[in-house]
Amino acid sequence: MMNGRLTRRNLLAACALLPSLAAKEKKPQHFGVISGSVFRETGFSFAGVEVVVTLAPQEEAQNSKKPKPQQWKGRSDARGEFAFRVPALAGRYTVLVRAEGYKPSEQTVEIGIDERRELIYNLEPVR
Repeated sequence: MMNGRLTRRNLLAACALLPSLAAKEKKPQHFGVISGSVFRETGFSFAGVEVVVTLAPQEEAQNSKKPKPQQWKGRSDARGEFAFRVPALAGRYTVLVRAEGYKPSEQTVEIGIDERRELIYNLEPVR
């Protein structure tokens, strides 16, 4: 009977420690948000525009292989808006928007931990 109680007690103690052990092993991840709005030359919102966000890799002086850039793709919604949750890394993100029949537009931003960058694009038709 005594061994049964100790086993249950040990089991309960171990179960109580599991959440704290899991929390210690999990490293916090930090993100930033890059969002924006796309408009036509008339001032109206532009839905369905392709948006490409690229994080340029950090150049290593001794590294002969060039690391591949990270990239996220999406489209602007019905209101011409977009948003991407990206890792808050030291570096520059390039945000390209393009639509058929319009000149592409690109902006570069830096983002830190828990920061949000809001971009605005006014696309002009190709003439």
